[in-house]
Amino acid sequence: EEQVKAANGEDEFDLDFSTIEEDLQQFGRDELILSVLNAMDSNSVGDESTESQHSSPGEALSLKMQGHIQRIEADLRRVERDSIADYVKEGESLAALHFRLRGSDEVLSGIQKMLTTFQSDLGQVSREIV
Repeated sequence: EEQVKAANGEDEFDLDFSTIEEDLQQFGRDELILSVLNAMDSNSVGDESTESQHSSPGEALSLKMQGHIQRIEADLRRVERDSIADYVKEGESLAALHFRLRGSDEVLSGIQKMLTTFQSDLGQVSREIV
């Protein structure tokens, strides 16, 4: 079972491929599923498998699904490599931003302390006037 994360980082849904073979046998002859997979195959390049080469529609569907899964996994690996490269490329600027934010936080903390002292002094002057 694989957990899929949504763009916001929350769990979107669970994927469970443990019963894929039974599902393929059960739904392997479904016209809608076959038409979708055939449409996907017509958009793929280099996939030479056809239903006529296999003993059953379920086997053909299983091979088509495996091909699609392999393409998706390859795409995910490519995106992962690209994301890592982007992260490494932006690492220096992120570190610089972090240090600037820390510096700003320190300045703001100093201003807060100064204003708190000023407020206390004004309160004391007000009490002396009254």
